[in-house]
Amino acid sequence: MEYKMKAIDPVCGMTVEKEKAKFKTVKEGKEYFFCSKNCFDKFTGKEKATEHKHFIDSDSKEKNHASKEITDSSSKETSSVSRETILIKDMHCASCALTIEKSLKKIDGVKSANVNFATEKAVVEFDKNTVSREKFEETIEKAGYGIIKEEKEFGKNKVVLKVHGMDSQHCAGIIEDTLKKIDGVKSYQTNLTTQKATVLFDSSAVKVSDLIKAIGNAGYETEKYAPTDIERDARQKEIKEYKNKFLLSIALSLPLMYLMFSNFFALPVPETILENEVLIQLLLATLVMWIGKKFFISGFKALILNRNPNMDSLVAIGVGSAYSFSLIASIMIFSGSALFTSMDLYFEVAAFLIAFILLGKYFEALAKGKTSEAIKKLMGLQAKTALVERNKKETEIPIEEVLIGDIVIVKPGAKIPVDGKLVFGHSSVDESMVTGESIPVEKNINDLVIGATINMTGSFKFRAEKVGEETVLSQIIKFVEDAQASKAPIQELGDKIASVFVPAVMAIAIISALLWFFVFGQGFLFSLTIFISVMIIACPCAIGLATPTAVMVGTGLGAEHGILIKNASALQKAGEINAVVFDKTGTLTKGKPEVTDIISLNGFKEKEILEIAAAVENKSEHPLGEAIVKAAKQKKISFDELKEFNSVSGKGIKASYKGKNILLGNRKLMEENKIEVSGLENSLQELENNGKTVVMLSVNNKLSGIISVADTLKETSFDAVKQLKEMHLDVIMISGDNERTARAIGEETGIERVFAEVLPEEKAEKILELQKEGRCLIPGSLIFSNPTLKEIEKVDVGDKVLSSNGKSQIVKEVFKRNYEGEIVNIKAAYLPQVSMTPEHPVKVFRYEKIKNRKNIYRKFNRGFKDFNNYLNWVEAKNLTNSDYVVFPKYNVEETTSLDLTKYILNEKYYRINKNRIVSSQNISLPKMIGVNQKFLELCGWYLAEGSANNKMVEFSLSRREKVRANRIGNLIENIFGVSPVIEIRDKEIRVRIKSKLLVRFFRDQFNSHAKNKKIPIWITNAPKSYLFSFLEAYRFGDGHSTDKLWIFNTASRILANQLLIVLNKLGYVGSLNENKGARRGSTMYVVTVSKNPKRKYYIENKDFYLLPIRKKTKSKYKGKVYNLETEDHTYSALFVVHNCVGAVGDGINDAPMLAQADIGIAIGSGTDVAIETGGIILVKNDLRDVVKAIKLSRHSMNKIKQNFFWAFAYNLIGIPVAAGILFPFTGILLSPVIAGTAMAFSSVSVVTNSLLLKNAKI
Repeated sequence: MEYKMKAIDPVCGMTVEKEKAKFKTVKEGKEYFFCSKNCFDKFTGKEKATEHKHFIDSDSKEKNHASKEITDSSSKETSSVSRETILIKDMHCASCALTIEKSLKKIDGVKSANVNFATEKAVVEFDKNTVSREKFEETIEKAGYGIIKEEKEFGKNKVVLKVHGMDSQHCAGIIEDTLKKIDGVKSYQTNLTTQKATVLFDSSAVKVSDLIKAIGNAGYETEKYAPTDIERDARQKEIKEYKNKFLLSIALSLPLMYLMFSNFFALPVPETILENEVLIQLLLATLVMWIGKKFFISGFKALILNRNPNMDSLVAIGVGSAYSFSLIASIMIFSGSALFTSMDLYFEVAAFLIAFILLGKYFEALAKGKTSEAIKKLMGLQAKTALVERNKKETEIPIEEVLIGDIVIVKPGAKIPVDGKLVFGHSSVDESMVTGESIPVEKNINDLVIGATINMTGSFKFRAEKVGEETVLSQIIKFVEDAQASKAPIQELGDKIASVFVPAVMAIAIISALLWFFVFGQGFLFSLTIFISVMIIACPCAIGLATPTAVMVGTGLGAEHGILIKNASALQKAGEINAVVFDKTGTLTKGKPEVTDIISLNGFKEKEILEIAAAVENKSEHPLGEAIVKAAKQKKISFDELKEFNSVSGKGIKASYKGKNILLGNRKLMEENKIEVSGLENSLQELENNGKTVVMLSVNNKLSGIISVADTLKETSFDAVKQLKEMHLDVIMISGDNERTARAIGEETGIERVFAEVLPEEKAEKILELQKEGRCLIPGSLIFSNPTLKEIEKVDVGDKVLSSNGKSQIVKEVFKRNYEGEIVNIKAAYLPQVSMTPEHPVKVFRYEKIKNRKNIYRKFNRGFKDFNNYLNWVEAKNLTNSDYVVFPKYNVEETTSLDLTKYILNEKYYRINKNRIVSSQNISLPKMIGVNQKFLELCGWYLAEGSANNKMVEFSLSRREKVRANRIGNLIENIFGVSPVIEIRDKEIRVRIKSKLLVRFFRDQFNSHAKNKKIPIWITNAPKSYLFSFLEAYRFGDGHSTDKLWIFNTASRILANQLLIVLNKLGYVGSLNENKGARRGSTMYVVTVSKNPKRKYYIENKDFYLLPIRKKTKSKYKGKVYNLETEDHTYSALFVVHNCVGAVGDGINDAPMLAQADIGIAIGSGTDVAIETGGIILVKNDLRDVVKAIKLSRHSMNKIKQNFFWAFAYNLIGIPVAAGILFPFTGILLSPVIAGTAMAFSSVSVVTNSLLLKNAKI
């Protein structure tokens, strides 16, 4: 053994190895050794001795310096709302994520919490004055989950140093004293355990290299600590852990499986093993249970402590049941009981389940790791060092030390370290890794360069403008991370199911096992197998991973193509767009206009005009202003500073220049100030028709000159518009320019619809107008009645509805959106009030030559031959009280008779669904259901007087209606062959039929609640004679008649509207009125029909009625909007569909428009305000990326829907199979081992399907 000479430091008393000591001296003939320069200086008198202050306790736990905290005061937010991202481990399903989310949301001060199962992150927004990150971590750990501790964030003002040899509190004190003396060090913190020092410093005053040098001079070897990717390391650790656990568990499980097979096959087994088989099985299975103990700990914690069971709870109970049963059986075998043998043990099932679940988790972790590859690729792009000019020398420094304003040198083939502007040289740069643009971009002086891109050919210098977290690459990484951690609205479905999934599965497992044991008489082992299989096969993981994995891959794929998506909601919404609005300047055009023409007026010269205009526009940031200033400078025209300057938004500028009042702007500015421009109209039109923007100059209220400015289109504009149109999207352009100029640009790009002369503050209003418009393929028709939203929600493609042509039409498409805005309410004579959006077209008769309605009626009576010329589609907002609504006559279709009564009392009958009777017999119906007249009469009585409770159908009549009660009883007996009970009470008579089948039928077809009663369509389409019987019965029951009128009463608005349709078919026009408070405050609807009207308040021919509009009002509406397209392209719905509008812009003026749109798309070359407002950012200046963003959204949503389908299908099929549904028919019972294997790989299949999104062509 080598003996090491040691000495004692005379200052601090620390033991020092003589050979390694860097500081030593001789005093009075004696040699002294020192632990550091600090002690050496004190001993030799170079520094006054000061008492060391140590800030590390005896347990080596780090503490903050007493006088300074590691807090960057410059970064303190003025707002108290803060945001933290926490990495979580041990989440195994969507239920885990929901449990954590709910726990976090309960904490006081938390504004919002979002836990993403796929990324294993929690993002919490909170009031930092109320709560801190430590509380969140404590809550997560209390819920039974782990926290992955992250290194503190690294930036340009913060560094972590690895200090070798910092072995004691004394050493730590020396390091702190050294750092304290350095100018620019704001605060510091040492950690003795990890030998690290964290330093917060002013990067303009001191560099990292200075810190390393100072600590080195103190006697400690120091280097910058490079933090590892905590998330990646945790993921790799998890993958390795699952792999090792699986290999070990399968190695222990295989002998168990061999022993199990030896009971059925002649497999060789040593006698010693056979004698101790039970003990061997117990030991091997117990070891496997120990390997999978995490499932048991997590599962029972969630079940007992959180009372919110998760997937681990299912595994723990399922596997635990198999193991526990086997353990009890083993104990009884050891005690000599003959009740059990080794063949009754389930140890191999329990062990193999754990092994295969671990295998599934291993593959799931691998697959989930691949979904975040986009982030890893982006992080890998960052340069490590930069070559900068310092003190007129080229110096290579770490990228963290690059400062704003540094001159950075880039050589051929080198990676550009940060963002900046070229100041010397030129080159071509490959920006594909950031923008997705494959062609290298030429860079000249004043051009911007992006960090992480690669210089191709020449050398150049640039001035650093954005460093650290401000660079484009850092922002892209942040965008993608935030998007991947967010939730799409579609995920709400998965969350709702996941919240009840596990308890439901546990209930199914218990009920299934009990049914097989007690009801079907199977044995205990059989029932236990059922219980275990159901518990094991259920997989909430697949449901929980359906959305976030697709979002992760989709947002990553977008980033690779230069499309940054802010959040999952934006990713979903982009695919729903049906209209795209483009700003003109800087979006469709290059935004770099040039002066093309100058027209002199009233004695002014071109030079004067350009001088004044340039002086006025000198401080303007508008592209038109920049073009004018550029033209003046090119012609070397000098101009003075303005004294007065006032910008008039969307119109121009008012200013004072050299004592003259100046106006510079468009027509509106001139007209407002009464400057005459009409004499120049021809010249202005010629310029504007060529796509040029005209700027007019007025000096002292006289028009002095005209400057025209032209902006060229981007190369990609036409192609982008063409592709959007091919996707059947509406394309609109919005511009502040005049009508002719805007139209010219529109024609050049292929955009037909143009909004011109729109002020910046009006752009958002135009977007709102578009959203309200709705999208009709062909102008729609009159809404003949207002079904409730519940009724409309039931309509589906393939269903039949009564359309405006008077026939039943098959629904071809259903449009549904959310709508908020103004609606128009129209009340026509005889019809209920109809509500629609302002732009909804209504077919009306409008004859403006005759105002008096009596004269209109006379004209029709005398024969109005060309009245068809006056039938027009008019937008609802433009309707007047002089218009007549076209109300079609409904034709009764021929029907093939099918006696429905034969099926109502059939035990196997369930319900009528569209065109078939849904039952085990699956009877197909003809186009319409035919019924006999008596049955239709009974239906009329039921709608008026009937009700259905859980046990019976009941008709209630007054005591004086005994004859009608007998009539109802006779109808029931004749139709169904059932004798009803007629009960006569003091004030009423009740006719009752005890039949669950009739209860089911009447409830299904007519609804049981009085306010929701309805007429089925098979009654509406019955022959006329049958309809008369139906109406007569209803009138007797809930109506009355006079000499002139039939009157029908109902509490159901739906039924009242349907009565109007039935009356229409019989050739009558009924009038609907509301009677509020008629019965205990409720609303009654009264339908009145004139038997033989002497005077008709409508016009009639063989095809339709013309009904006068009596009242038109407006109101606000917020809710669902429906539009149904039928075979003949007519519509019948409550409201027109809402447009989903995407807006594309690049400037400050576009921000309100982007915010109002359903999805705002900002051009990456635009202003920070526009980028901040947009939900999607296009890094490249290529409008074709708008098309790519929409396609990416649709591909992503399709993947999510596929994932949900397979996740639901797996569970809907797997759980019943595990519950033994196939056993009575096939004798096959699902093995728990197969169930466990299926469960293990179900989530893997969902993640793998999401990964296929990488191959999507966008």
